[in-house]
Order: sequence, then structure tokens, then C-alpha cells
Amino acid sequence: LMETVLRGHGYCVHRADNGEAVLSLIAGRNLQFDLLLTDVVMPCMGGPELANHIRAERPDLRVLFASGYASSALNHFGSLKHGVNLIHKPFRTKDLLARVRKALDD
Repeated sequence: LMETVLRGHGYCVHRADNGEAVLSLIAGRNLQFDLLLTDVVMPCMGGPELANHIRAERPDLRVLFASGYASSALNHFGSLKHGVNLIHKPFRTKDLLARVRKALDD
């Protein structure tokens, strides 16, 4: 759904099913992207771990995390630092677009 919404509003989207697939997608390629939009909790590799892997090569990478978990539950995973860019699911289309724009502009 996020891919459809973003493409429908003019964004170029590279989609991958999980964190390992993202790393495979960008490995050894000069893939251009300005923002990583990822779930916080995913199988095999969570969003924060994925962001850390990519930021090792691209420290300026902008990241927007998405999660259906309450903030208190995310603390249980110990995976997010205070003040990260996070959008809570479910969200409205206009909220997603606003948060993506803000993440790109910051």
C-alpha cells in the first residue's frame, strides 16, 4: 500500500520484501535513493539494524520507520532511540505523504 501511494504521488520506489533483500538490492550497485522507509520489526533483520548497515556506507541516509506497535512495545525490542523519525500504523495517506516529505526536507 505504501508503495502504491508513493508511486501515485510521483515518488520513485525501490521495493524489497525484507532487510536482507534490501541489502542485496543495493549491494555493488550505484542505486540512488534519498530515503529508507522501513518497518521497525521485521523477520531476520529489523529496520534499525538495516538502517545501521546502510548508514555504514551512507551516513547521511534519511530514514522513516513505520510500526504498528505502540511506542512502549517498541522499547521492549530495544531497537529505537528517542527522537527517531517514526510513523505509527495505521496512518492516513496524507499523513504518510507529509512524513515522507518532511523526512526528505529535513
